[in-house]
Amino acid sequence: AKEGFKKILSDRLGELTFYIILAKYLDDTLAKTIAAGWGNDYCYLYESKEQKAILIMDTIWDSTSDAEEFFKGIKALCDKKYSQLNWQTNKDFFIGENANNLIYISRKSNSVAVIESEIKDYNIIKKILETLSLYYKDNQN
Repeated sequence: AKEGFKKILSDRLGELTFYIILAKYLDDTLAKTIAAGWGNDYCYLYESKEQKAILIMDTIWDSTSDAEEFFKGIKALCDKKYSQLNWQTNKDFFIGENANNLIYISRKSNSVAVIESEIKDYNIIKKILETLSLYYKDNQN
């Protein structure tokens, strides 16, 4: 585990679980459409000594357009899940911040990395991104 962090969960979510997560916050049809493009994922949940959580989703989608749908959909989900997020947006990443959370969503080709953190530390986000196997792998279709 990372320095000072305890791994709570390490699992693959799969298409059905992504649908369930998305449907909780988004329109059902949109959730189905996004989930249908799922290719592969690894999900991790870490907790700090202060009991602050970091959720990491390392995902691959069937195509770059499927990845784009998830990239936009997960941002819409975060807007509903967390209150008053202020976003910095770019073509390939979204960074959302409120009083207690730091959300990082990044897209590269057909992969999307999502980090939902209760620790507002960009260095931790950067270190996590460097460890993601799907997101950093060359995955051209």
